[in-house]
Parts: sequence; C-alpha cells; structure tokens
Amino acid sequence: MPDIAPEPEAVVEAQGYPHLVGDRVERAVGAKVPFVMTPVGTTIRLEGAAALAKGAYDALLGVPTMRRARRLILLTRAELPWLREHGIPTERARIVPGAASDAAFEPAGTGRVLERHGLEDYVVLLGRLGVQKNPVLLVDAFARIAQEFPKLQVALVGPDEGQGSLAIRRARELGVGARVVMTGRVSEEDKFALLAGARCLALPSLWEGMPLTVFEAWAQRCPVVASAVDGVPDTVEEGRTGLLVPRGDAGALADALRTVVREPALARKLGEAGRAQAEQKHRWGPVSLQLEQVYREALAEGPR
Repeated sequence: MPDIAPEPEAVVEAQGYPHLVGDRVERAVGAKVPFVMTPVGTTIRLEGAAALAKGAYDALLGVPTMRRARRLILLTRAELPWLREHGIPTERARIVPGAASDAAFEPAGTGRVLERHGLEDYVVLLGRLGVQKNPVLLVDAFARIAQEFPKLQVALVGPDEGQGSLAIRRARELGVGARVVMTGRVSEEDKFALLAGARCLALPSLWEGMPLTVFEAWAQRCPVVASAVDGVPDTVEEGRTGLLVPRGDAGALADALRTVVREPALARKLGEAGRAQAEQKHRWGPVSLQLEQVYREALAEGPR
C-alpha cells in the first residue's frame, strides 16, 4: 500500500465487505486521518468453505477494522444486529440509504430498446447473473404462470456469471425457453428503458444489502417483487412499495408475479408509491447531505 499524504480536513472512506482493501487502507491512514467504512456485505449468507473463510476474515481483519473506524455508514437498519453480535460500537453507525442517479428519474423511451431485445410484455431481473441474484428461481416461478399469461416474457439483464446460462437451460427444460431473454450487459440508458417498460422488477436474491436496482426501478415507477432478505424488508414495504416473498420460494414468487400481472391497478399503485419514496429518500441530493454530515462527525473526532 503506497504512502498516502492526507489533505487538510480529509476523510478516507472504504466501501464493501469482506475484502482486504478496507483493512489495508485503515492500517495505512487511520492514524493520520479519520477512517470511515461502508461495510456492505456483512450479513451475506454463505455456506460451506465460503462461510468458514468469512468467519475467519471477520475475526482476524473485518471486525477489528470496523471497531477502529470513526464512523460506519450502513444502508439499512438490518445491519445493526450484526454489529452488536460482533461487539462493534453501534453509536458510531449512521444509517444512510442508497441513492439512484438523477438520470434514473428521467423519462425513458422504451420503443427501440424493447424491439432490439424482442421484448413486449415482460418482467425483468437486473444485475450480475450469479448465484446471489438467483435467476434460475425466477425461471421456475415464471414457468408456473406461463400458461396463464401466454404473451408474458422474462428479461434477464446484466452480465452472465454462470447462473444466467443455467437459467436459460432451465427455461428450455420447462418448455418456456423461447420466452426467456438474456440481454447481457446494457447501457445505463437501455437499463432505465427496460425498467420503464417492465411489468415489475423481480429480485429473487439469496442475499442483498440494499440493491441499487430497487431505487432505479422505483425511479421509473416500476413495481418491485423481491425476496425478503437482509436489508430489503427495511426499505421495501410489503403491499405499499412492493411485494415481498420468502427466500428461495418459487411458489410464493409465482404468486407475487401473478398478482402484479393480473392486477395492473395495484401494479401502478406500487410503482407510484415507490417513485414517491425514491424521490424523497433515494436521490443523490438529500443523500449526499447525509454523507457530508457523517464525514463532518468523523473529522470532529479525528484519527484514531
């Protein structure tokens, strides 16, 4: 780690967890400038060797680093119990919600984008198509309602990390392969258009901090159907700004998708409520002011 010469009134922030960067940065600069950490990922659920590795990281590096941080920025209150469990002072924690860019709130033209991807009436999953996002479960749920809605499609949007290809294979096995589209990575403009045109954002994740895609969907008045995991229920209010389903439950996910497609008035209500919440809490303007206040607190306390 190169020597870092701090500027006057500087604060250093590290984002993400678990990885080594935050620990190395804190050791390099924590005695010179206040160190702030946004430990996204503390509550992820891992199994087997991965769980053992994270447990070792928590004990040896992650938790000691967070104890030394002058402030911890949490995206949701769901992370507070983990801090208490690991003996990390919660009085240093501040809840600052995530935010979508101003561009996410602009009206998105959908016509050419949907035509390019062969989409018309669809639900969308947006993100890196790996184990976390669980696209295979979405395909399983979709297959349960496919006959009821013969024109409905599924759009898997984002880079394939292995699970996207498995989802396409699963769709073919279930006889709905022609109705599941994997777009690959798309531009920001196309992403907002795909959200604007969708029946809903489907997020059957196995774990989440607080996904940016929820705020981006709300910004486009797109209803959200999501797994009730980690920080999601702290932000998505069941029946008001979205529909929540148990983790890994294809039947419950199918029921929620059916509700959104069958009840367009409810879907519009969910989308409008989401937009209102995003306008109030998840735009960069108000969120940046909250971050500034956290940095000022860290400066006032000084380095360790």
